[in-house]
Amino acid sequence: MLCPVQPMKYAIMLQFRCPHCEDILQIRPEHLGRAGKCNKCNGRIVLMGENDPSRIQAASVPQERPVDPNPQPATDAQRAYLHDLGTPEEELAGIDRSQASTLIQRKQSDAAENDAPTEAQLSLLARLGVKTDDLALVRNKAQASKLINDLQPKPSQHQLYYLRRLGVPEHEIGAIATRSEASERIELLLRGQD
Repeated sequence: MLCPVQPMKYAIMLQFRCPHCEDILQIRPEHLGRAGKCNKCNGRIVLMGENDPSRIQAASVPQERPVDPNPQPATDAQRAYLHDLGTPEEELAGIDRSQASTLIQRKQSDAAENDAPTEAQLSLLARLGVKTDDLALVRNKAQASKLINDLQPKPSQHQLYYLRRLGVPEHEIGAIATRSEASERIELLLRGQD
């Protein structure tokens, strides 16, 4: 016995460009007007317009952080790490945990742009099929990390296992799209900031 063909519930998908990374994304019409994140770059966006694909506009939404009225002071470990990274003492005076975390991330990112790629990164890129001539064009750790994420964007099984061990619910794990996003989430959980 044949079953009647059921119409697809979401047959229409609207396309737009992310204002952050220019990647082409698709959404269902009922998501217009809602804020969300780009699946590729995690940039916050809001979609405005009608169900007409030619009239959709994606706008960048600034990252909003709730202001903590009683911020915790930076930990001794954060202060020591920032001091080791060359942060002046006057910059460390009165710094809270959130500010210290942001400063650490910025300094690590700056260092990754100035440091040569590691042997492990180059070896992984070679295993992922990057030719020797192209490997010579990889200038720093940040560039190598981006290329690795582009070539194998999904979180590793090890990362998924570790997120489960850290108590992240399955629906949140399913929303993690990239290895770098999984790494950031694990790092935040280990720091106790998630």
